[in-house]
Amino acid sequence: MKITSPRNEKVKYVQKLGRRRFRQREGRFVIEGPRLIGEAITSGLPLTSVFVAPELFDGDAWRGLMATLPAGVPTYEVAAGVFRQLAATDAPQGILAVAEMRSWTWEDCCRPVAGPPLVVLVDGLQDPGNVGTIIRAAEALRASGVILGGGSADPYNPKAVRATMGAIFRLPVAHDADLPAIVTLLRARGIKVLVAAPRAETAIYDVDWRVPAAVVFGNEGVGVSPEVASLADGVASIPMPGRAESLNAGMAAGIVLYEALRQRSTSR
Repeated sequence: MKITSPRNEKVKYVQKLGRRRFRQREGRFVIEGPRLIGEAITSGLPLTSVFVAPELFDGDAWRGLMATLPAGVPTYEVAAGVFRQLAATDAPQGILAVAEMRSWTWEDCCRPVAGPPLVVLVDGLQDPGNVGTIIRAAEALRASGVILGGGSADPYNPKAVRATMGAIFRLPVAHDADLPAIVTLLRARGIKVLVAAPRAETAIYDVDWRVPAAVVFGNEGVGVSPEVASLADGVASIPMPGRAESLNAGMAAGIVLYEALRQRSTSR
């Protein structure tokens, strides 16, 4: 039966998942669009329900996707107007899914992927797009995982999920962590912790990234908190000969992680 009322209980449940506290309580989040849902299926992420509005389908991407949906996942057809109320995008593509969050610990985020551990720490970064971009870069550049401190944007925010381009389905990501405690634990394990900052005497190219390492990226305006910075082993910056004073956190993370990958690749 087609859902035509925005007061339908299933519709209201999806809308509630737009709130961080409700997502965390339920352990579920919303994935929108055929590409991301396809990534979730390929990654083995458990889906609990799927909602479709055929009037909004654009092209044939959805056809193959519908054939790959895991058996037994409830699928509901929704009127286009109702679907637009569920969607977080301005031009919805007519399909979204509710999925189970993966449960990761900080230790999961420290397991080596290729060589020694390389952990990304995020301290108070509030833009979900930047958080998602960091997660995407971390997976692409072989980081072990991402640990988000309290005060950072929710990695399961719809904007963050889109920015990860599917990396959130596969890479270990722990959130709402006590970063000062995590930094202490990492150093006790022999993992060098460095803070990425716009201005520091040591450039990222002069750091030895071939050892077990973690790098901290901070808030857009004030950077890494003094408490976390005081516990780290040092500070490193990206040399910028141009006039810009800083880079956004997502771009900075990509550059730092690429340097780590470059050193680790050339040392083999």
